[in-house]
Order: sequence, then C-alpha cells, then structure tokens
Amino acid sequence: MLRNLGAVWQALYPAEQQCIAQLLIKKVVISAESVSIVWSDAGWMELAAELRPGGIGAELREMEEESA
Repeated sequence: MLRNLGAVWQALYPAEQQCIAQLLIKKVVISAESVSIVWSDAGWMELAAELRPGGIGAELREMEEESA
C-alpha cells in the first residue's frame, strides 16, 4: 500500500506534499553530529487509511497507474 507513495507523491501539488510531510513528521532534531526525524505514528496510520481502496489516495494512485 505505502510502496507506491513515491509515484503518488509526484502527482501531488507542493501544498499537498507539505500537508502530508507535516502529518507524518512529529519533529526534527538537529545536533552538531546528526539530524533525526521523529515520525508520527498517528500520521502514518491516517495516511495508510487514505491509501486504502476507496480513499482519496487510492483514487490518485489509480489515476497515476492509468496514465502510465
């Protein structure tokens, strides 16, 4: 289901990409040695629900597959 996120991502407008990134990323921790991303479990579950059959993400994925 989430394997095709890359293909769907390319079809999204930048504002939609930003909304998804904000949904998935809880926080970014920057130190002198590294950058760490803390993911939002709830955000990932919400995105997965959207990509299920019948969700808007599934419709976008189907449109992408049809145009390929």
